[in-house]
Amino acid sequence: MHLRSLLLLFVVVAALAGLAFWQLREEGEQRAKLDVALLEGFERGRVTGVRIDNLERSLQMRLERTSDGRWQIVDPLDFPADVAVMEALFSSLETQSLRPPLVEDISKLRLDPPRVVLEITETVSGKPRVTRIEIGEVDIGDQYVYTRRDGVLGRTERALDTVLERDLPGWRSHLIMDFDARSVVELTREGGLPMSGAEAMPVALSAVLDGEWRSTAPFVAQLDPRQMATLVGALVMLRAESFIDAPAPLEHYGLAQPAARIAVVDARGVTQAVRFAPEPQGEMWYVTREDRPYVYRVSPLGIGLCLPPSEGLVDRSFTRAARAEVTGLALSYEGGEISFRLDQRTWRVTGRRDGREVLSEVAADDTLVSQALSVIEQARVEQLYFDKRMGAEDVRGRIELQLGAASLGGSLGAAVRTADGAEGVLFKRDGDELVTLLSPRVLELVRSEASSFQSLLLHKQLEMDTSYIEAKFGAVTRKWARDEHGHWARVGMETEAKEFARLVDRLLSMRATRMLRRGDDLLVEPLEVQLATFSGAVISFVLGRAQVDGAEAIVYRTGSQYAVVGAELYNALVPLLAGD
Repeated sequence: MHLRSLLLLFVVVAALAGLAFWQLREEGEQRAKLDVALLEGFERGRVTGVRIDNLERSLQMRLERTSDGRWQIVDPLDFPADVAVMEALFSSLETQSLRPPLVEDISKLRLDPPRVVLEITETVSGKPRVTRIEIGEVDIGDQYVYTRRDGVLGRTERALDTVLERDLPGWRSHLIMDFDARSVVELTREGGLPMSGAEAMPVALSAVLDGEWRSTAPFVAQLDPRQMATLVGALVMLRAESFIDAPAPLEHYGLAQPAARIAVVDARGVTQAVRFAPEPQGEMWYVTREDRPYVYRVSPLGIGLCLPPSEGLVDRSFTRAARAEVTGLALSYEGGEISFRLDQRTWRVTGRRDGREVLSEVAADDTLVSQALSVIEQARVEQLYFDKRMGAEDVRGRIELQLGAASLGGSLGAAVRTADGAEGVLFKRDGDELVTLLSPRVLELVRSEASSFQSLLLHKQLEMDTSYIEAKFGAVTRKWARDEHGHWARVGMETEAKEFARLVDRLLSMRATRMLRRGDDLLVEPLEVQLATFSGAVISFVLGRAQVDGAEAIVYRTGSQYAVVGAELYNALVPLLAGD
């Protein structure tokens, strides 16, 4: 071959090789830009603006972040954006990727022009940076959509496309109020809830939160914390079903003089107020916020949750304190007084009758005290008397629960028989003016005698802790102890004292059938008993016959305490001491 031809062939081959290398490098650089994050280095905190142009939905919209971090639609209207939708948008931008395209013919991908254009404005190093994302045809399988990011063609997941496929109302916040329920310290309601064929049900209420919710008008009373939480929560979650963007004057919707109005004040002193008016000839309600120019249409369910009867908000429970917090209880009614005090782990009861002490700091029966506390815990207000007052002359007693250094309680009035024949007691909680009716069980409790709560347990000792038992009847003294086999035997004798062993349990644990108040210690045929422990402690008591209310009984005495006990133990012990 001629030299010139060879040189020409060499040049052509080199050119083709260079072209191939250049093409491979270009493809490599292009692919390097794909299968990466849709927005590399994206941080939602840097976003200051979002523009959406949806050709299919004829929607052109711009949103901006306000100084307090909220998102606001600024074009084509000024309106708060839906928090959940904005969260979904930013979550998609944070997590979606840009994958290589399967088709590169733009004319087949609906990207010229694109179906949807999304522009994200971020502030980076003090300067705005705009990223343009164009969305076109859905890929085969409906899992991806063709996307062009700043001119780079690729595919991304459908989640972003799904978020953007909504009309203007879908971007608007449907929540009418925008306060934090936990920050509310005042709530005021005016007006009433229209009732079919009847007068409107009044819903007027002024309430303040100072540790607990209390109403100051139209009645003064403690309010149910759960009911108030439900009311405030319903107001926070009040949702618009539809929007009226260019409303006529408020008179047109009945909102100039609304059926009802609610205002809340938060801890910063900021007030938000909303008005309600029923839609004529319809079930929906018109609602407007006093600081916004919009009118909303709201379902009757949302209105009902915001306008429950005021009397239903009154706290019907006497207490919501936990049993573990209770350290004392005081009851008084018509001359009788009972007080319970928790001393370490033992309840003690004191009683008075017409100012005279009848019981002084004696051990109380734990079960009976527990039952009394259960009555208080379960005590419910059964009726409200908005037209009654309870003055000092009407007070007949008091009920008070001690919770460490704090206390809660109220005054008791006359007993009242209700229409169903049950007898309750009038009650006015401390700090309230509202008179209520407590259940019959409370009246029964405050009418109790203090002595009915006294513990009937006289003594109790474990057999394994007992060193010996000694009994004396007349001139005879006997002592019993357990041998190395654990059997009871008389001291000085080796045979098991089986008859005595049958009485040991009753000797070590004795209960009264009735407690007595006596000033003498005269017992006939006394039987003296000592229960000694290995630690050296001794329980001493005497059993004997005595006349009680005209009849003979066996009486137990220790110190100045007297009690009637069953006769079986005494009658079984005396023969053991009288015999050899």
